[in-house]
Amino acid sequence: MTSIEDFQDYSRLRSGITVVELLVTVIVLGIILCSGVLGMRAYHRRADAANGVRCVTAAMQAARYRAIKHNRRVRLSQNKAGNLELEVRKNGNWHLLEQITIPAVVEFRLNADPVFYPEGHVVPLCSAFVSVGPYQRKISISLAGRIKVTPLP
Repeated sequence: MTSIEDFQDYSRLRSGITVVELLVTVIVLGIILCSGVLGMRAYHRRADAANGVRCVTAAMQAARYRAIKHNRRVRLSQNKAGNLELEVRKNGNWHLLEQITIPAVVEFRLNADPVFYPEGHVVPLCSAFVSVGPYQRKISISLAGRIKVTPLP
């Protein structure tokens, strides 16, 4: 027959966690970490899309600014590598001013090469499309040279 003292000794030995409790804890932590990693991946894609939009809008603003400042027409075009080029019109020809690199993860398409005039307006009207995975943005330029960014579904 066991005494109360034997029972107290046995209960002291069982004061740690069991393998089942440890396994459940590890599984719950794994699920939490997986959901966090997936959330971070989506966050990075959104951040990459926002970065691509900032690069393109900064290039458009730089082209307009340089056209006004230097009193010359400035063209924004996309080269074969997918990067942007600012070109200035001198003596009837376009000369490269600056090349702007678009991040590699960003897919970018310009539907026309806008020319910014010293008066501040732009011809032709054009749009740029920036996408990173499911995140897509449309960047439009008005005749007055104003830039508008809209998300696409």
